[in-house]
Parts: sequence; C-alpha cells; structure tokens
Amino acid sequence: MKSGRFELSFPEHGRDEVEEHLAEMAGRISITLHEAERLIELLLRHVKIIPAKEYEHLLDHTFTADLADEPFLAAARLVDADGIWTHDAHLLSQKAVRTFTNDDLLSILRTEGGEWDKE
Repeated sequence: MKSGRFELSFPEHGRDEVEEHLAEMAGRISITLHEAERLIELLLRHVKIIPAKEYEHLLDHTFTADLADEPFLAAARLVDADGIWTHDAHLLSQKAVRTFTNDDLLSILRTEGGEWDKE
C-alpha cells in the first residue's frame, strides 16, 4: 500500500507502545491478536522507522500528559510532519502537532481524489 499523498514515519519507541496495546487494538477492530500482529507487520513495511537517537534531543515532556506519547511528537517535529495519525486521547488533546484520525485521512483521500495504489 502506498499513497502519493502520505509519507508515514514512526518513532523507534512506537513499536513498544504498539505491542503494549496490541490486544486492545485487536479487540476494537474485532480481529484476533494474531491478525493484529500480521497487520502491524504489514503496515510497518511501508513506514520509515526513525531511530530514537535522531529525535531524543526533541523530547520535551511538556506537550502531553502521557510521557509514552512524547517520542511520537518528537519524531513528528524532527521530520516536520503535517501531523500524527492517531486515536490516542492524549495526542488528540495536545496542540504542538496536528493530529489526524482514520476518518480525517479517509476524508483527505476522498476530497483530493487520492486513491491507495497497489504495490
């Protein structure tokens, strides 16, 4: 999967965060834990992983109440991202970096005529 509209990056720390919440995410979208693991593997093949050493100097700990979210904010600031794709309540409530939900991204794709290309 790829889109000419989106370039996805992910902080190295994010893998730990995903693993910690994987069962919860699987339950929310009604798939098995194994299916969720496979889905994450698929997605991460198409995402640039940003090493922690590249963004750790940008960790601020003042932008969100959840310290586990700081690497996502720091990585987004490092790559000058348009925003963060999330449904995390702490990230959605902070104002340092714009956020996008699934619905937001789908709306952008539909509005701008973007379509997911098959690889």
